[in-house]
Amino acid sequence: MSLPTRFIRKSAVVTNATPLYHKELNLVIYAADKLVVLLTRPTLETRKLQAHSDTVCALQFHPNDSLILLSAGLDKRIVEWSLPSGQKLRHHCLKLPIRFLAAPFVALEKKSRYILCQYDEQWENAYEIFNSKNLVRCAIGGRDGQLTAYIQETKLCLYWQKFRTSVCYPLTASTSNRSRKSFTCVAVHPTEFIVATANSFGEIFVWYNLASATANFDHENHLDVMNGLGDSLECGELMEEAETSFERLRQAVRTLVDSGKLIDYYPVHPASIKRNLVHWHSTEVTTLAFTPTGSHLLSGGLEGVLVKWDMTECLGGPQHRRFLPHLGSPLVQVNCPGGPAEDAIVVTLEHNTFHILSGAFEPIYTHTGFVEMPRHWLNQLANEVPTNMVILPKQPQPTCLQPADNMILTNGAMGSLQLLDLSGSDMNVTKIDVTRQTIVPRDKDRKLLVAFSEVMLLAHTPTANGFHWVVTYEQVKTGQMDDEARLTWWKYLEGLPSSEKPQSPRLEPVQTTSLSHLNCPVTDMDFVWTPELRFYVMMPDHRFFIYHLQSDPAYPADPQHWTILTSHLLGPENVKSNPLARGFSTSIRIAGETAADGTAHNMERQLQLNTVESHATLYRWSDLVDKTFPWPIAELNLVHSGKTMTNKLGIPDCFVSKPTPQHIDGASTHEQYLVTCTSAHHLGDGSAKKSDQFQLCFVRVSLEKDDYSMELISGTSDIPVRCVGAHHRQPLLCVGSANGEAILFTTSIVKGSRRLQMDPVRTFPDVPSHPLLDRTSSRSDKTSQKPTTCFLALEFVNHSPSSQGDPAIVGLIETLVGRERGRRDLVVYGLSTATRQPTEQLELLLPPKTHKENLLKSVSRRQQRPDQPISRKRPADVSDKQFENALRQVSQYPVHTAPAPEQLLRQLMEMEKPT
Repeated sequence: MSLPTRFIRKSAVVTNATPLYHKELNLVIYAADKLVVLLTRPTLETRKLQAHSDTVCALQFHPNDSLILLSAGLDKRIVEWSLPSGQKLRHHCLKLPIRFLAAPFVALEKKSRYILCQYDEQWENAYEIFNSKNLVRCAIGGRDGQLTAYIQETKLCLYWQKFRTSVCYPLTASTSNRSRKSFTCVAVHPTEFIVATANSFGEIFVWYNLASATANFDHENHLDVMNGLGDSLECGELMEEAETSFERLRQAVRTLVDSGKLIDYYPVHPASIKRNLVHWHSTEVTTLAFTPTGSHLLSGGLEGVLVKWDMTECLGGPQHRRFLPHLGSPLVQVNCPGGPAEDAIVVTLEHNTFHILSGAFEPIYTHTGFVEMPRHWLNQLANEVPTNMVILPKQPQPTCLQPADNMILTNGAMGSLQLLDLSGSDMNVTKIDVTRQTIVPRDKDRKLLVAFSEVMLLAHTPTANGFHWVVTYEQVKTGQMDDEARLTWWKYLEGLPSSEKPQSPRLEPVQTTSLSHLNCPVTDMDFVWTPELRFYVMMPDHRFFIYHLQSDPAYPADPQHWTILTSHLLGPENVKSNPLARGFSTSIRIAGETAADGTAHNMERQLQLNTVESHATLYRWSDLVDKTFPWPIAELNLVHSGKTMTNKLGIPDCFVSKPTPQHIDGASTHEQYLVTCTSAHHLGDGSAKKSDQFQLCFVRVSLEKDDYSMELISGTSDIPVRCVGAHHRQPLLCVGSANGEAILFTTSIVKGSRRLQMDPVRTFPDVPSHPLLDRTSSRSDKTSQKPTTCFLALEFVNHSPSSQGDPAIVGLIETLVGRERGRRDLVVYGLSTATRQPTEQLELLLPPKTHKENLLKSVSRRQQRPDQPISRKRPADVSDKQFENALRQVSQYPVHTAPAPEQLLRQLMEMEKPT
């Protein structure tokens, strides 16, 4: 058995840069963290381009050549790529990280400020347009791309490229509504001087009559149109500010006219511009875009609906609009780049998905990355996302020599799950809508929380019929009177490929049972074979429900239906239950043979361990099924055990994680070990304050003759535990610590004693967070030791007895710092990288090797690159073979016996000359 030594980051964010679509090449272009990916349709062949050292934030076709791609990122680089060949042509280095690119305009990031600049064709000289603490939201368009619009609170600022001057157009807003009246996005018409802005109220303002053509008046009277002749839309101090900024533009126009230059348009005075309001969105509008022809305006917001407005309506005509609803997430960006994309529309969503649509809203391509919680929902709700992660093993195929990769089922966005396929270099993600609800935030105020159902618990078990049972428990988390709790049974079908129609793995809903009438949340549930298949539900008020499969005439289409077999009130006597505390339940076996389908022959040996707060009770499954009042066969109280009070305040230890069976080397068949975590809770006032750091402990359940006993064994107290993953059939235990590390232990019984021993065999350092810019800037002298990521869940992949491969570990991590704080990623330790191309790899911190031979001989040969044109400045990657051989021979001489360097090099060079 070989242990994992490397990790593969299987997930990436694909919405940091707006994707592109090249219709002639049928090519989809998107950025996945530091990589630029070219995907060819319909073959789905991918090419990964790597030249950036940090997150890619912008993608754009070259203004002069549609076969050249520009990519820019936080590493301060602008790279030019050839789309047909995928080769890097050249790159340009700027002085600051890049957040936005629309050549020749670039938005740079400097500490907490953002700078909008205009560069020349060589990307050397820049002209600063805008400098502010607010995130630069800008758009470029107008006649020949002469107009650049950017927003600042309730001000619309227009930069006239020909005059190199900016003008601010303010919007009146009261003090109470100023924050919600502030502009959230902006778009510019591609051929006309028309600008659209939107705010948090859902209002869209269309600004027009911003400039007048020279054909409408004489050049000698050109200044008349630049005077305030009409009724002003604004008044007071706002109009004075607009007048001040417009005066600079008037002087720039007068200078060009006096110099004799031809001017084909003149900006209009702020008092003469026109503005129209259209309104459909009920909440914040996050993105705006005009179609390439300028005949329609696209808008999207927090509702997850794409709206297509006709420009006749935007300018005051009759109502004519189209909708694309049920996108399932707030929109990040809508882009209609035109050019090689023609009428294609690119829609990016906050849960890490993008869609490419035609002008008629017909889907062209959809890509889903690892589903993230949308940023607007996460910031507003301030709730933790559940960390459920279930391994669904695949059945090996007779024609496949290698073991099949497992599927992973984990939480997605609000009320959804995601099914992940780890096979191949790219992770295939299937989103499953469990709650089937449309989430619409009502307001940005935290007092008006969004009522939504979240998948809180997952459970699964294989069957002999070729499918897996999967159960989800969903509940409303916002403290409503009706928590709308329910159980949903699913059939997980692997969808093996057939010759007629291949199918992908999928979940099919079978049955739903409401639990809202119980007025208590479910804190644990799972399947158990006794020997029939049972399903149990555990609640913190000590209620315990058992379900079983039974024929029901009310469901003729399904011969078997899940119904309640029995229910009990389990728990120690004279103990007051705390509804805020979590209860856990685990099914274990002490001894007895187990059949291939997982059924137990001896029902008396099938036990159930329940833990609530500081109490643990053990029951026989035969008593739970047959008896009306089952009596516990063993009890454990942490308050009165060897682990009494943790301090003088009287804070007892409590179980905070589900006890998981752990295989221990040297353990007898009459005892079972379970690994769990304990933590200190304040129980005096009936509340429970959860800590982020737990202590690892073991529970030993043993059988001596006919007596059962339980004992708490303290594990390691030096590691602040965040999560634990145990292997069921190998003595392996993986612990995720609060400092971001994951430690792999082997567990065994010390010979001649009953003491448990944990030996660390691997230490996985904390996974680096993205982007690199935030990782380096956040580390100071005080926070240099703090991790940038932490583990939320750990699971071993190869659990089945038929698995022949080495154990692999799947980890769910969360980013703790930077602009992507709260981001979740999936990392895998131990999978073979022979047929995969991971986006990033990191070796373990092993002790350095002692090199007995020459250091240069231990360096692996670099991959040869194609010949490059000869220039006066030779590229660094073209090596001189003669000089390299000379250095290798020089390194063989001891320092005290080596001849003079000049003599030695002369001799070596003469030896290399051809004879």
